[in-house]
Amino acid sequence: SWQISKVITLDRPLTAPAGISMDEQGHLWVFFGSGKYISDVDEQDFSTNYFVGIKDEYWEDGDPSGGPSYSLNDLFDATNVTVMVDTTTGEATVTNVVGLRDTTFDVFEEYVQENYHGWYVRLSSSERVLDHPLILGGAVLFTSFIPTDDPCGFGGLGYLYGVFYKTGTAYSKPILGVESGVATTKLNIGQGMPSSPSAHVGTGEGATALVQTSTGEIVQVSMPLPYRVKSGARIWRAVTF
Repeated sequence: SWQISKVITLDRPLTAPAGISMDEQGHLWVFFGSGKYISDVDEQDFSTNYFVGIKDEYWEDGDPSGGPSYSLNDLFDATNVTVMVDTTTGEATVTNVVGLRDTTFDVFEEYVQENYHGWYVRLSSSERVLDHPLILGGAVLFTSFIPTDDPCGFGGLGYLYGVFYKTGTAYSKPILGVESGVATTKLNIGQGMPSSPSAHVGTGEGATALVQTSTGEIVQVSMPLPYRVKSGARIWRAVTF
């Protein structure tokens, strides 16, 4: 029988559904963002919100009594981590990691997995997550919104994030591209409140993310993915009659 247990304590409002995925070891991951935008009063809320990716120890242990509850202190702070990419060689170097010197992405990923139960990204002032994320091919895609701070104004700005599901940072092969040698994790997608991202996977590599804003505009962003998600033949068997 199912029993409810608390995974994490986070002193922020949650109004958007979480997304879930499983890693190669069969561990369940839960991804969600905080924040709300229910009334005009929320436009003047400049509190810090977060996007969180946490490995659910309850699922991993299979203990019916429930697993431990965590706080942000148990998670890796991915907010200021930078992934530098040499566009000539394709090599990636990870910097600004507390407790770790500049290193390769593989070493960084292992460091996060061995020392933390997940990760979080601290959003900008007044920024909030209002819809559920999309997890696809090792990428976590989510949108955020910053309302205008003008009491007489209308609307605000929407953003699209693309991070690696195990670290909360850019991937070694950047999902949202590279700018001046730095892997991008956040794109300004213009005016209006954004929807949850959806994605189209075609015959080529990667995928196309699609986000519709409250202005009616549909934003499309082509991106590579950490893992292959294309459908294709898994096995071939010749049958002779």
